[in-house]
Amino acid sequence: MESMETMKRMMEISIFEVFEKMFFIFLEHSSDGNNHYDYEASITFSGTVRGEIRLFVSHRVARAMVVNMLGIEEGEITEKDIEDCSKEAVNMICGNLLGKLNNHEETFELAIPLYHRSPLGITTDSNTTSHSHFKSDDGAMSAALRIYVD
Repeated sequence: MESMETMKRMMEISIFEVFEKMFFIFLEHSSDGNNHYDYEASITFSGTVRGEIRLFVSHRVARAMVVNMLGIEEGEITEKDIEDCSKEAVNMICGNLLGKLNNHEETFELAIPLYHRSPLGITTDSNTTSHSHFKSDDGAMSAALRIYVD
């Protein structure tokens, strides 16, 4: 298995790629992990590595994701649009990350993404969980990668 630091870097690259290509949101690293987040999407995966990715986004970032991906007007956004885009984002980030890990043609199984209107948080064991914080013109977001240790 890759080191946690290597997996964190690979996840961050995946986040940058997905947000730029799918949502036209250009992120940069942020040292501020104390932002308020309105939404959380998560997905678990299993294979040679088992884990979970959680994506935390502010209201402004979520709305920008919907407008940019779906091409709808700001006033037409529904809660369901935000849910769908959040779940699709975490799904694409996970798939992108696992593609980077899959250099031996292993197969991974992804669960159905989950969505929460209010973030639930995640265990912060530094040996198995890595957090990354980002900012954009539209606001802040964070991601957590947790690797399950048997």
